[in-house]
Amino acid sequence: MFPALRIDGKVIKGQANDSHMTISTEHPNPPDSARGFVVGGQFLTRKQALGFLKTNDPETYRKLPKEALRIGLHSEFLAKALGIKQKPLAVEIIAEAKDEHKEAPKPVDLSKMTVVIYDRGLYTYMAEFLARFYGKVKYYRHDSEIYPQGAQCQVGKGIPGVEWINDFWGNIDDADVIFFPYVFDGKVQDYLRGKGYPVCGSGTSERIEHDKLFLKKELKKLGMPVAPHYEATGLDDLESYLEGKKEKYVVKSIEAYRGDWETTAYKNAFAFKSYVNNVRQHVGPERAKEMKFIVESWVESECETGCDGFMLGGELAPWPTIGFEVKDEGYIARAVKHLPEIIQDGMTRMIPLYKSLGGQGTPYSNENRITKEGTTFRTDDTWRCGNPPTCTMIEMYGEQYAHAIYCLAHNQMPEMKKPDFEYGAEIVLQSVWYIKNELHVGCPKDFGKYIKLNNMYIRDGQRYCDPVLSQDDVSYFGSIVGVGHTLKEATEMALEKIKELDVYKLNYCENIFDQCGEVLKVGAKFGVVL
Repeated sequence: MFPALRIDGKVIKGQANDSHMTISTEHPNPPDSARGFVVGGQFLTRKQALGFLKTNDPETYRKLPKEALRIGLHSEFLAKALGIKQKPLAVEIIAEAKDEHKEAPKPVDLSKMTVVIYDRGLYTYMAEFLARFYGKVKYYRHDSEIYPQGAQCQVGKGIPGVEWINDFWGNIDDADVIFFPYVFDGKVQDYLRGKGYPVCGSGTSERIEHDKLFLKKELKKLGMPVAPHYEATGLDDLESYLEGKKEKYVVKSIEAYRGDWETTAYKNAFAFKSYVNNVRQHVGPERAKEMKFIVESWVESECETGCDGFMLGGELAPWPTIGFEVKDEGYIARAVKHLPEIIQDGMTRMIPLYKSLGGQGTPYSNENRITKEGTTFRTDDTWRCGNPPTCTMIEMYGEQYAHAIYCLAHNQMPEMKKPDFEYGAEIVLQSVWYIKNELHVGCPKDFGKYIKLNNMYIRDGQRYCDPVLSQDDVSYFGSIVGVGHTLKEATEMALEKIKELDVYKLNYCENIFDQCGEVLKVGAKFGVVL
C-alpha cells in the first residue's frame, strides 16, 4: 500500500516512505479529497484504505492510532504501523502541518466537495439546499417497488445544481460525503462505514426510533419516567384491550412498517373503530394478526417541546435548537447556547444508551411531554432529519449546517456557532389534490430558501410534487419557512411568503402562530424560553 494522489483523474503514486505532501512538487498542498493510497494498482481514498486494512491486514489495522479511525488513514499513521521510517522532508512537513492545525485549523472548502444523497423522496429540498454550498450534489432516490412508476422516478430531477443519478453504488467512490437524511437504511450505512466510506446518517441506531418497546425498556433502566403501557399483537388483541375504555390512549407501532400504522390517539371507540377497519382492509387478514403495538396511557402535558441538532458519539453539538410544534400544522424554534435544564437532564442520562447504539454522526431530534408537575416524558427520539425542524434549521444555520454534514461524515464533532438567524418558523402546507395527483406548486423562481417540498422535481422551470401513495391519505407536501433575529421577524416572514404561493386546493392553519403563542407562555414556566 503506497501513498498516492488522485488529481484530475490522474493517479500519482509515491513510495512507502513518502507522505501525501512529498509525492508531487506540482501539487504542494493537495486537497484532502485527493489524498489516498494505491493497492495493487487501484486507488483507495483514506476511508476506503482503512476498510481495506481492516479486512485484509487486521494486524496492521490494530496498530493504527485511534485517531486514524476517526479522521482516516494518513501516511504517517500507516508508516508507524508498518515500522517504515518516512523521508526526513515528509516528517518535517507533517510536524509543520500539525503546528499550523493547532494555531488555526483550515475550514473545508465545500465548493470542492461532492455529496451523494441517498433518499426516499422526502428530502429533495435538502438536495436543493446543499447545492448552494457543495461543488457537486448527486441525488439518488431509492426505489424498492416491484414495478417502479415513471412519475416517482422523476423525483429529484431538474433541480439546479443537482445531478440526478439512478446508480448509487457507481457514484460512491468519488464522494466526500454520503448523506442519508432518512431512516430504514441503517445496515447499508453501517456496511459503508465498515468499508471506510464517509457516511452521515443514523446507521442501525435507527432502532431507537422504530422499536418503541426497546426505547421504553432502556428509559426504565436509566431511571427515566415511562407511561404505563400494554403490548398488543394483532388488531383483534388491540381492539379487545381498548373495548369499553373511556380514557385516552396513544397507540404506536413497535415495528418499522410505518406505512401500515401511524401513531394515533384513541379518544373514543367509534372513531378508532373506523381507523382500525381501514388498516385491516389495507394490510389484509394475515398481516392484521401479527402487527405489534404499544397502547400507551395518555400523559396529560402542560407543553410538548424538544431539542434538535447534530449527534456524534452520543453527545449533541454546540448551539442546538429548542422548539414547539403544533402537530401537522407548524413549528417555531430558537437556537440556544445551552439547553434548558429540563431537556438537558434527559440528554445527559441517555448518553450511555446513545454510545451503546454506536453514536453515529447524524442530525438528531427528540420530543418530550412535560406535565404540570414538571415531569418530562421522552416520547420520541429520531436520528434523522426530522420534519420539522429540518426545513427551518437549514435556513437558520445556512452554510454551518452544510458543513456539519461533512464533519459528521468524517466522524468529527461540528464546531457550531450562533447561527445567522437565531429564530425560525414553519407553516405546514397541505392539499387534498396531492393525495392522488401530481401537484404544481407555483412560486417565484428563486424561492428555494422559503419553500421546502417533498418528492419534488422541476420541469420547465416549474415545481411539482409527486403524490405519496400509502395507507393514510397524505396531503402534506411541504412547508414554508421564515427566519429572523426575533421570533416576530421569523413568523412574519413565513406568513408573508405563503402569500406568494399558487397551489391548487392549498390548505394551512392561518392562525398557527397564535396557537404557538399560548404554548410559549406555558413553556417559559419550565425554562423553555423562545
